[in-house]
Amino acid sequence: MEPTKYVALAEDDDALRLLLATTLRRAGYRVREFSSGSQLLRTLAPPALCVDLVISDIRMPGASGLEVLAKLHREDKTVPVVLMTAFGDHSTHERALELGAAALIDKPFELDELLSLADRLTHH
Repeated sequence: MEPTKYVALAEDDDALRLLLATTLRRAGYRVREFSSGSQLLRTLAPPALCVDLVISDIRMPGASGLEVLAKLHREDKTVPVVLMTAFGDHSTHERALELGAAALIDKPFELDELLSLADRLTHH
């Protein structure tokens, strides 16, 4: 039996965070939820919460998803990061990829798309 995969989910929209967390949990993931980028960064700072995947909105209070990604990248974190945005212009996509995002998905997206990404990124 495969070990449980841990996901850190940062989304400031409470209803969307609940929907995403519930979907991930039903698919067998353990999910830790955050309502701001700064909450997520505090949790991932040493001694860090050990997670297999970070899923974060880009526009959030405290620290943006891009700031979270940049900090994780600077610290040589190997955890894949999926960013979500409702404002996914070309420069946002380029910046996310430059910073090392595993993927950037534009809202609205299908829940199956997120689950497929999570499965691909957590099953090395």
